[in-house]
Amino acid sequence: MATLIAVAVSGKVSFTFDSVEEYEEKYEANLPVEEYEIGFHDGSQEEAALFEVVDHRVEEFFEWVDEDTETLAKLSYYRDVMGERLWKDSFEDIVRKLEDICIREGNIESYAPELFFECMNVPDNLKPYIDTDAFARDLRAGGDCVEIEFADVTYTITNANSF
Repeated sequence: MATLIAVAVSGKVSFTFDSVEEYEEKYEANLPVEEYEIGFHDGSQEEAALFEVVDHRVEEFFEWVDEDTETLAKLSYYRDVMGERLWKDSFEDIVRKLEDICIREGNIESYAPELFFECMNVPDNLKPYIDTDAFARDLRAGGDCVEIEFADVTYTITNANSF
């Protein structure tokens, strides 16, 4: 379970919390302090990365924290593409949009041979002569595929031209 921390800008008050409800209770209890800086206090590497993706927003963090790592990586990519406009959509709308993102763990160079040989009927004896590194460079240069890092893991978005 992830724990966030709220530190009053004055530095005199701080508290940790692990839900929106707990944050609201402790916020109310510490009034008149009104301005807090929210930070990541404890949790997994994926949770820490998510905290950065949601721009330190408490409600969005707890809305997304239970999603699987691949979904969070998609959210990270989609956040990079959409910027602040992303948070104007509802949770359900964002989830539907993330379903359109094709993602796989690994870099483009590991994906390129798989894609090439899946699409082309190349005899096994000729496969060593195919320059899949050049194909990978073309996928990257053409914007067909994009690599992202999420929680220190490399992912390849395989339909990047769709966004």
